[in-house]
Amino acid sequence: MSDSGVVVEHRDLIRTSAITAVWSVSIGIILCAFPVILVWTLGASGAGSLGNAIKAALLAWPIAHGARVSVTGVSIDVMPFLLALFPIFLLRRAAMRIFKIVEPSSKVILSVLTPIVSVNFLISATLAWLASDDVISVYPLWVFPPVFIVGTVAVLSAAVKVYGYPLIYFEEFKFLIGVRVGGYLVAGLLLAAAVLSSVRLVLSFDQAKLVVASVADTNYEIFLVWLTTIGFAPVAIAWGYAWLLGPGVSTSIDTASSFAVVDEVAYPAIPWLAALPTDVISNAWLILLVPFVLSSIAAILLWWSLHNSKLSEIIMNSSVALLLVLVATLILSLLGGGSAGPGRLAVFGPQWLPMLGGVFVSIAPAFMVMLLVEFLRRKLKIRKLAKHER
Repeated sequence: MSDSGVVVEHRDLIRTSAITAVWSVSIGIILCAFPVILVWTLGASGAGSLGNAIKAALLAWPIAHGARVSVTGVSIDVMPFLLALFPIFLLRRAAMRIFKIVEPSSKVILSVLTPIVSVNFLISATLAWLASDDVISVYPLWVFPPVFIVGTVAVLSAAVKVYGYPLIYFEEFKFLIGVRVGGYLVAGLLLAAAVLSSVRLVLSFDQAKLVVASVADTNYEIFLVWLTTIGFAPVAIAWGYAWLLGPGVSTSIDTASSFAVVDEVAYPAIPWLAALPTDVISNAWLILLVPFVLSSIAAILLWWSLHNSKLSEIIMNSSVALLLVLVATLILSLLGGGSAGPGRLAVFGPQWLPMLGGVFVSIAPAFMVMLLVEFLRRKLKIRKLAKHER
């Protein structure tokens, strides 16, 4: 709860939120621009004019949100999304200052969210419009989706931090077990994907350093490339997730890197891509056991919690758990895929349709077997009771 309990006029709340957003966004722009200008000043001043460096520095703020970039006319959709934690941190701090002096309500949260998102979008879109050129550009309208997501996450997390979690009586929802089981399964798959991607990167670290050396000459440039590489961690997890499910990662049109097929093609200069194997790994199909085992544990957990409930309730919760996994898989395929360069690289990363198919092949069977066994168990129980009554 807020400390003061002050009642603030709706108009004043919007104005205060807008002013606070201007300050936070301004600080973010300066801090995002600093590494770019530093690299240009200390190591790459021969690569372009100061004006071009300033333009690139100004575009760093919308790019940090995950706004896709066009480089020499080629759309780049695979972005370092982890960098969005920085604008989320700044905007969250701004929202927290306001929430601490007002009473909680949905109207208050909306009155803070709207100006923060609007101000951030207007400033970010203006930077994209002014700083874009023929070499590197961000289309102003491309900025809105990531800015909206970042602002919403920042404001809602600030509200939870100040006011606490909303009081929702989850017991009223009969599909709560399915939500929990689906959440556990998604978390387990993401953890396994993160471990897989990290292990693969460690094993291919020499190749990753070669990728960095191909795009960076000075120590400052190398630092900036590795910083960006850390930002690609969510994308790398999406690639590991795609490997776990079976479809793997498309490395260009009609080519892929999965447990069954590895095609060597030209990759964009992203060090995480060194984690993709260049040769078929023997017994790599064993990796499919990970989602199979995790989904089996999830199905058993769901059955253990609901085996005394109605069969329709078990089916509903199983469907909710699978739906949650499908939604997470779709989001990850969109997060980790897209255009990563010209020509063949216009199709890159996990593709959503094979990813969804991978869910039904590697995860859904465990829930189907559980439902079938439960159905047969109940039929046998009914027959046994009927026989006993005779």
